Amino acid sequence: MSPGDGAVLDNGCSNRSDGISWEFDWSDVQRATRYHLIVQHRGGTAPLINRFTSSSSYLYVDPSAYIIEGNRFDWEWKVEAEVDGVSGRYSQARTFSVEPLDADCRR
Repeated sequence: MSPGDGAVLDNGCSNRSDGISWEFDWSDVQRATRYHLIVQHRGGTAPLINRFTSSSSYLYVDPSAYIIEGNRFDWEWKVEAEVDGVSGRYSQARTFSVEPLDADCRR
């Protein structure tokens, strides 16, 4: 599963010249018809990403988004497979953080 525990993912720019691009990848589950991906900040009230996909990967892109300093740490993601219309268990949650705001901005 990628990103692994402790990974540091992309952050955007406060001037909105560059946004966020996060890629999630996990192992195929035999006969799975879809997967449910949840990405959230611990302590948040709702997931940032709450998606169903038929692929065993997902690319989240928001061209003008950024994560504020107070929310850089304590992110987690997990995924579950649906086989024959039945949802399985979620994977063990993986944790990550995001790079500092404005770390890779175009000037």
